[in-house]
Amino acid sequence: PRSTATVSGGSDAAYAASLIPKDSAGYKIATTSMAVFTRMTDSKCPSWSQKRGCISALERLQKLILDMDAILMKGKPLDDAEQTFYDEVVDLDSKINHVRKEMHDQVENGDITAFEKET
Repeated sequence: PRSTATVSGGSDAAYAASLIPKDSAGYKIATTSMAVFTRMTDSKCPSWSQKRGCISALERLQKLILDMDAILMKGKPLDDAEQTFYDEVVDLDSKINHVRKEMHDQVENGDITAFEKET
């Protein structure tokens, strides 16, 4: 029998599916290819602050995947919604590195606002 435990400790598969709704930005960030992600961040996250928000979202997604990894390492299966999401996630480490590089380049080029310089 499959375990119905979710990463959050609940037992409702619908709750697990609602962790990352398929129409959310987080789901799109997690599951899109690197090529599409690069184009998406160029158009959707032009400012340094927006890139910082993207990094935060990626890190939360990465934590979710690490939590799922921990469940799997204990020999317990993920529920169907978790497994589907886990299988669809594409290269979060590369995405984080890409956005960090873009942020670094933006700072190096002086393409940040006065407010961003203060934070």
